[in-house]
Amino acid sequence: MTKRGQCFLSVIPVRSEPKSQSEIVTQLLFGERYEVVEAVEEWTKIVTEYDSYPGYISSNQFHNVEFEQGVVQSSELIHNYQGIQVPLGGELPNALSLQPSQNRLLDTASLFYGSPYLWGGRTFMGIDCSGFVQVVHKAHNIKLPRDASQQYMRGEEVPLDSAEYGDLVFFENAEGKIHHVGIYGGRGDIIHASGSVRVDRLTEQGIEHSESGKVTHKLAGIRRLL
Repeated sequence: MTKRGQCFLSVIPVRSEPKSQSEIVTQLLFGERYEVVEAVEEWTKIVTEYDSYPGYISSNQFHNVEFEQGVVQSSELIHNYQGIQVPLGGELPNALSLQPSQNRLLDTASLFYGSPYLWGGRTFMGIDCSGFVQVVHKAHNIKLPRDASQQYMRGEEVPLDSAEYGDLVFFENAEGKIHHVGIYGGRGDIIHASGSVRVDRLTEQGIEHSESGKVTHKLAGIRRLL
């Protein structure tokens, strides 16, 4: 039988290699579960259940599963549960019912304004572009994979002149690979994590930085989930 664990800290960093100096590739939020692949000395190799993402956590942070699919914390950036600070997107036992204070996706996205960019991050304390998109959608019970390139495979493509509030907007690097994603805010605005969670302008060329006016990301396509 596959051994499973559950996150019972506010957040657990998941690293690319079994050492503390390696990069954070994603984070487990409170209540999220994972499968154990193997134990590597002081590290445990896992695959997250929510988005099938592999990586390593400190073995000291392993906890057995105490509850299955819970209620997604979607009412505020951080919620106090039995003395533990649960970030938005974390999961709480079904016995606890939270009524979301925000019922529109862009309202939830706006809660993250000003949050610093962090590669692999999924909370308001530090978040990357695809983590931002994933967690905002999770708060509305819309499941998305972890990386921008994986998210690009979801939904249906729409042209820029037909973009609607809430569409996902993707950007490519010089090699044509998807490397950035944001949420269309309507009226030519895009909400995305780049340096921080911010609002910039979306043009046919890509993202136009609201202060410098420079195009910072090349537009690859727009996908509609809803």
